[in-house]
Amino acid sequence: PYLVLGVAHDAPDAELRAAWRAQLSEAHPDRARARGLPEEFIQIAEAKAAAINVAFDTAMRERRAQGLVGAA
Repeated sequence: PYLVLGVAHDAPDAELRAAWRAQLSEAHPDRARARGLPEEFIQIAEAKAAAINVAFDTAMRERRAQGLVGAA
């Protein structure tokens, strides 16, 4: 999940969340719609946004399981 988000495994929670927000902002399907891109590009953006969300959720679940959320 960290590779998808572009952060190190030991990155602080704030950095992880900032990377998630930045990645999601760029890949959000509404941005593709606003640019008037074809439907196939919107579907790609939806898939990418879903992958980013899964990566963030996975990383946060790992951290919670290890008791690391809020640390660093």
